[in-house]
Amino acid sequence: MNIEDCIEGGIKCSRYSGVFDCLIVHFWFHELELTVEFIINNDGLLNSLIVDGPIFRGPGNYVQVRFEVYTKYSSIYNNVVRNKEGGDILVRIICRGVRRELLMSYGNEDFIDNPCKYAVEMRSKASSPSDDLTLRVINDIMRSLKVVSTEQVSDLLSC
Repeated sequence: MNIEDCIEGGIKCSRYSGVFDCLIVHFWFHELELTVEFIINNDGLLNSLIVDGPIFRGPGNYVQVRFEVYTKYSSIYNNVVRNKEGGDILVRIICRGVRRELLMSYGNEDFIDNPCKYAVEMRSKASSPSDDLTLRVINDIMRSLKVVSTEQVSDLLSC
C-alpha cells in the first residue's frame, strides 16, 4: 500500500518537509479532539505515528496525552537509538508536562511497511466515539504492532 491507498481510504494526507502527514481527527466537544497522525516517508514506510487526545478519568476530569511512536526510518529514532539493528520502536509519552521514553520490541513489520492499511482501519475505529477512545486507539496501535509489553505503556498512561 502507498499514499494513494490512504487517500482512497478517506484519509487526508499532505506533503510536509519531505514526508506525508496523514491525519485522522475526531472531535468530542467544542474544545477536545483526538488526532492520529501517520507520518509516512517517500517509500511508503512508517516514519512515525502520533496520537494526541484526552484520557477521561471521570465526568469533567481528563488529562491530555501525547503518544508518539518512532520507527527506524525516523531521524528522531536515529538520534536517540544508536547501534541498534531495528525490530524496535521508540515510544514517547507526554502527560501533564512529563515526557517518558521507552525502547520497545515489536513483531509486526507489516505495520511499518504498509502504514496506510492500518491508518484506514484506525480511521474506522476512531469514528466510534466513547470516553475511552484515546486509550482504545493507543492500545489498538500497540496490538497491531504486536508490542510484547503493553503493560509499561498502560502504566505510563495512568499519569
